[in-house]
Amino acid sequence: MNIKQSSENPSAIDQIWKSFASVKLTIGLLLTLAATSIIGTLIPQNESPGAYLQSFGETLYRIFSLLGLFDMYHSWWFRALILLLVVNIIICSIDRLQATWKIIFARNPRFNVARYRQLKNRAEFNHDGAAAQLGRAPQSGGVLEERMRDVGDSLRKADGVVPVARLQGVRPGHR
Repeated sequence: MNIKQSSENPSAIDQIWKSFASVKLTIGLLLTLAATSIIGTLIPQNESPGAYLQSFGETLYRIFSLLGLFDMYHSWWFRALILLLVVNIIICSIDRLQATWKIIFARNPRFNVARYRQLKNRAEFNHDGAAAQLGRAPQSGGVLEERMRDVGDSLRKADGVVPVARLQGVRPGHR
C-alpha cells in the first residue's frame, strides 16, 4: 500500500483520531455542556420525588427521571460528555504538539522578508559601511543605534508613543 492510497482511504483509527482532533468537536461539546448545564440549573437537582411529581406532573417526571435530569451532573451521559471533552482536548494537544514544538524551539528560525515588508510599524535603512559598524555597542555610536534613535524620535513626534522599532539590517554574506 502506498502513501497515496492510505491518504485516500484512511483507516478507522485515523478517522476517529481526526474526529477527536477537531476544534469543531470541542466547540460542539462546550456548547452542549453549556446547554445541559442551563437545564440542570433550571430543574432543581436532588429534590424528593414528591416535589418533582408536584412540579412537573407524572408524565414529565417519568421522562426527566429516565433522562437523569434530577441528578444531572452525576448522570452517565453528562459524565460521558465531560469525558469526550477531555479526550478531545488531549488529542487536539497531541495532534498540534509537533508543530508547536517546532515553532517554539526552532534552531534556525526563518525570516520572511516579504512578510516583514508588509508590516505597518517598520523602518528600513541601507548601510554601505562595514558590518562591524552595525554591531558596535550603543555607547560607541554604531549605525544601528543611530538609526534606532532616529526612528524613535520620528515616531515619538508622530503619535507621542515610541513603539518597538523594527529595523532591517543586512550583513554582508547573509541573506
